[in-house]
Amino acid sequence: MRTRYYVLPAGNQYRVLREGKPQGLHASEAQAMASAVFMASVEASRSLSTVELFVADERGILVQDRLIGPEADEAAPGRRAQPA
Repeated sequence: MRTRYYVLPAGNQYRVLREGKPQGLHASEAQAMASAVFMASVEASRSLSTVELFVADERGILVQDRLIGPEADEAAPGRRAQPA
C-alpha cells in the first residue's frame, strides 16, 4: 500500500497533507516540500513502504513529484526517485 502526501497552495502559504489530513502550513513552497519529503522519508523507512509526493502545478493540477521508498528505484523516467 502506498501513502500519499500533498503540497497544496493555501492562499499565500502552502499546506502539507498526508492522505488528506493536515500536517502543516508553511510560508513557502520550498519549506512545505522539505517538510513533506522529510515526513515521507521517515514514514517510508519505518514501514518499508512506498510514499508518493504530489504537488499542485501552476494550473492547480496535482502531479506526482516523487516516490520515496522501496519502489523508488522503479520510478518512471521524468519522476524523481528517492530511496528511503
